[in-house]
Amino acid sequence: QLFRATGRLRVGDEEHPLAGGGLRIRRTGVRRLAAFRGHVWQSAVFPSGRAFGCLLYPPRDDDKATLNEGFVFDGPDGDGRLVPARVVDAPWLGDLQAAGEDVPVTLESERGTTTIHGETCLSTFIVMGPLEGFALHQAIARYRWDGEAANGMLERSRAGA
Repeated sequence: QLFRATGRLRVGDEEHPLAGGGLRIRRTGVRRLAAFRGHVWQSAVFPSGRAFGCLLYPPRDDDKATLNEGFVFDGPDGDGRLVPARVVDAPWLGDLQAAGEDVPVTLESERGTTTIHGETCLSTFIVMGPLEGFALHQAIARYRWDGEAANGMLERSRAGA
């Protein structure tokens, strides 16, 4: 669930205003990653209220379907519908680059093809085994969609070599 929030943080006698966005998820349990082949997960809410999100797994060698789901939302100035979408181009994790990496995503929906450009700003990595092994990348990315910009999230992983 993507959201925007405002509020105040009080520390002792000091009060600090807060404004930003986030993504609420609910996960429990152990992650079993031995057979996991990787993923791409991206989302952002733009100042106008437009939003996008996607989660997909890499294609399988046997051509069986994998998870590939997304959405586009036009916000309060659009028709207010959350439109299902499918990812046709995703920024799969390659080299481990902390910032400045292009991470665009292209989605197809009943509204046509939408490309949202992104660039990583701040990243963290977890690597298991050698550098060619399993890697998890979590980042804040700066997204641009038809001239509008917003900070959003990016999480990607890849299987070991």
